Amino acid sequence: MHRALLITEILEHIFACLNEGFDRLEGAKNGGTLSALARTCRAFNESALDALWENVASLDAFVKCLPSNAWKINDDPFIAIETDVPQSKSTVTYTRPLTPEDWEIIKKNAPRVRRFYHISNGWDSSDILWELGLAPRDMHPLLPSLKHLEWQIRSDGDRSHIRMFLSPSLESLRYEAHPRWGKKRDASILANIGIWCPRLKIAHIGFGSNVKGGTAAFSRSVVCWNHLTSLRCSELTDEALLHIARLPTLQDLCVGLTTDNAFADIRSRLTTAPFPSLTHVEVCSVNFAAFIAFATEMSLSLVDVTLLASDNLCSQAMEEVFRVLANGNRQMTRIRILEHGGEVPIPKDYDFEIRGRTMTIETFRPLFKFGQLRTLDVTVMCNLLLSDLEIIELARAFPLLENLSLNAEYGWAMNSEGPTSLVTLYGLLSVLSLCRRLRFLGLEISAETTEELLPPPEGLRHAIYAGMPVNRFIRTLRVGNAKINEPEAVARLLFAVMPKLYRIVAWSSKYSREYEDDAEEWEQDLVRYRKRWSRTEVIVSRLRLGLPVNVDDEESSEDEEMGTDVDLSDSEGESDSSEGDDMQESGDEDESDVSEDDDMVGSEDEDDIMESDDEDLNADEG
Repeated sequence: MHRALLITEILEHIFACLNEGFDRLEGAKNGGTLSALARTCRAFNESALDALWENVASLDAFVKCLPSNAWKINDDPFIAIETDVPQSKSTVTYTRPLTPEDWEIIKKNAPRVRRFYHISNGWDSSDILWELGLAPRDMHPLLPSLKHLEWQIRSDGDRSHIRMFLSPSLESLRYEAHPRWGKKRDASILANIGIWCPRLKIAHIGFGSNVKGGTAAFSRSVVCWNHLTSLRCSELTDEALLHIARLPTLQDLCVGLTTDNAFADIRSRLTTAPFPSLTHVEVCSVNFAAFIAFATEMSLSLVDVTLLASDNLCSQAMEEVFRVLANGNRQMTRIRILEHGGEVPIPKDYDFEIRGRTMTIETFRPLFKFGQLRTLDVTVMCNLLLSDLEIIELARAFPLLENLSLNAEYGWAMNSEGPTSLVTLYGLLSVLSLCRRLRFLGLEISAETTEELLPPPEGLRHAIYAGMPVNRFIRTLRVGNAKINEPEAVARLLFAVMPKLYRIVAWSSKYSREYEDDAEEWEQDLVRYRKRWSRTEVIVSRLRLGLPVNVDDEESSEDEEMGTDVDLSDSEGESDSSEGDDMQESGDEDESDVSEDDDMVGSEDEDDIMESDDEDLNADEG
């Protein structure tokens, strides 16, 4: 054996590389290799075992490390707790009480564990947890060197066993008190996490209002943590808000707020600037009033903000949100205003006043100072009125946008009196030209006429968009409740500027007009335009695959049904917000992707585009 392999640091680096690709559900991809290396020779044993046990994805590891006569595999289907549906996953269990020799094996390996994930997905692990809970006194906590714990379970019998894993060494905790529990013992766990784990830096704790006293209990733990960098929870008391406002380390905060929180009083009790390092905020509330008060009193200067509100009907409140964000002196990179359909804290004597129902370019103008913005995702139950010139003005303000979605889920008109979109295909092309990094786009457009934008039959060179850059990133286009008359003409134009486009989401509005005066007419429009956009999507797919687009009526009808059922169904598609999250991870890509040498419409024909399609697709995914 080469003498370099006798150096511990080199071995640790090699085995750490084998441990890459660890999955929190499936475990280590190279676990078998590490196990074999540990048995190869004494020189490899300790380093290989350290790497093998560093990340543990289930309780199975504490069973299978013992002699074969101590455990067995259960192949019988079990009943999932959440769904009452038989599952086929094999589980392991102990066959006898553990002996002192068994405990010595577990005791030898337990200190190696740095990250442990208990995600049961419905099956009951209480038998294993009960046996581990009987460990000798000197083995509490069970994992003395644990740094990260994720505890996501559905079994009522599992949750009380978390105590044996809450080590003083813990720095990161993700724990969810499932809504179906709602028992007093849940509040007891929440209240004592701070005592058991005083060094926490990351605390992502979920609990519902059915956990009686949960907010007060968890707030007791929060005031024990002085080194938090990320805190995500349901609600906090004013005392807990006061404590985290003083922390110089807190950068990320997700919390439920109400106007019952005394933000002015909290601010008056602070002797220094509140939340000095806070840059990422996510707030859940019944409306935007609580966030406006919170951000105003605390003089927040943010980089990334997500607001989720159930009553997001007021356009004036939207403008106030944007104005308070504009008061910050940091350059914002992501703004997401979304509907919250889940449980939100409701203040006492709640009363909501709608002040305006239509957003215009003036609503967005306070944000124009943020030239580094990468995501602007707004989904609210308000009308939206923008023209070609105004959407161009917005695009010029944010040239680095990667995700632009403006009411693509609801559409731009909330009722029969709402405005019709004034953004034409010209406006859409202009946005693509000005924002060359776009990966996700959602705009309601008026595609009823294409006379001035049609490419000539012989090619793609046309005065309107000759020399326009081709966007090879966008694969899903959301057009709200856009009207369309000529599917083939629109499809050819969209394919010319977005050759990677494969999905068009149209008329998937969450907002039903069944109680409006024009309900019947609206339903007819929904069916008519869904089919036309479905046809547009099919033609784009045919162009991308090099297939003929002039098919007979029977085939055309089948294509329309296919498109409507598969691609235009709201339940089948991902939301723009989730796409925005994925985009954020790849937001720092090399600027060479969008350099001045980008492909231009007219600089290559359709054959050239399709020949490089697969290669570019792989490059984009990378």
